[in-house]
Amino acid sequence: MNYKEAKSKLEQINKKLTIYDFINNKKSKKIKIVEIKHCDGSYLKFYHACIKKLDKEWTVVCTEHHGNFLYHFEDVEFIREIKK
Repeated sequence: MNYKEAKSKLEQINKKLTIYDFINNKKSKKIKIVEIKHCDGSYLKFYHACIKKLDKEWTVVCTEHHGNFLYHFEDVEFIREIKK
């Protein structure tokens, strides 16, 4: 999948997101936290965020208030979700 196709899938995912994508379960309402470390060492941490894998190469990080981000596997050391 190329960047343009991945971006198109990201837009489709964005249309279907609900608040429940950003919490662990409806009962506890505990939030999801996503950490991202880039190959250059820079680090991001988003609260109220979720991860969606598009395929082996592309991952989407969706945040409640800061938009959505598309990452190719070669650009990041890791993307992981922390359940709190």
